[in-house]
Amino acid sequence: MCAFRPSWFHFSHIGVLSFASRNSNEIAFKIASWNVAGLRALMRNHPDALADLCSEHNLDVLCLQETKLQESHLDDPKLAIRGHLLEEQGYDAHYSCSTAKKGYSGTAVFVRRRDKGGGSRSTATTKAKQTTVTSYFKAPMTAAAKTKDTATAAPTPASSPIPDKELVPVKVSFKMGKDVHDAEGRLVIVDLPGFSFCNLYVPNSGQKLERLSYRTDSWDKDLLAFVQAKQKDRPVMWLGDLNVAHTSLEVRTLRCTLCVLSF
Repeated sequence: MCAFRPSWFHFSHIGVLSFASRNSNEIAFKIASWNVAGLRALMRNHPDALADLCSEHNLDVLCLQETKLQESHLDDPKLAIRGHLLEEQGYDAHYSCSTAKKGYSGTAVFVRRRDKGGGSRSTATTKAKQTTVTSYFKAPMTAAAKTKDTATAAPTPASSPIPDKELVPVKVSFKMGKDVHDAEGRLVIVDLPGFSFCNLYVPNSGQKLERLSYRTDSWDKDLLAFVQAKQKDRPVMWLGDLNVAHTSLEVRTLRCTLCVLSF
């Protein structure tokens, strides 16, 4: 159980998740996920889309899937991707590219650049004890906390903002350790001091279910084992395009999707 209060905001096919303390309306951090279906096309047709998204929602982390990039694209001066995209907005970029096929799959994570010295994310002054991101993953809500959470009265902040040092990556990796999966650039793992998050582009089963057995017998099992092993040391959050829909509400174009065998 998690002791944070997440809030989702859906617009188009983008999801923005905000984490806040159950005892406070203060946002701990915000992370967004977007399958861009080709990052180069997005940059060409909507050059300000990513910057506007980060600005509008004050994002701490932006996760992209299906970027369709190769390593050669990242340093192409005409494309201006690595060292350019969201650089002025203050984000560090981490790309995972497919080496199995060209113009296929690919993931990316943009993390807001912070002061490693541990300064607070806010200039607000408070003598309350600072919290850490790890605390948001601990202890289920008590009955009293649930009652307070549903009260109409505005809650009183119980802690100050999370220090910057808690949201500075200590390690970024791109593989789960299985050659059969790691060549497709479907994973970016970011380790923060208190927890990790994984940006995923889970394989689709295919229009004719040609990859169904790979998905269910190989990828799903190996991903679960990878996350469970990592969870022995720290909390792990995973998100992205998981290529699964629990209910019809999670599908943007239901009528078209009902004709797809893999739905």
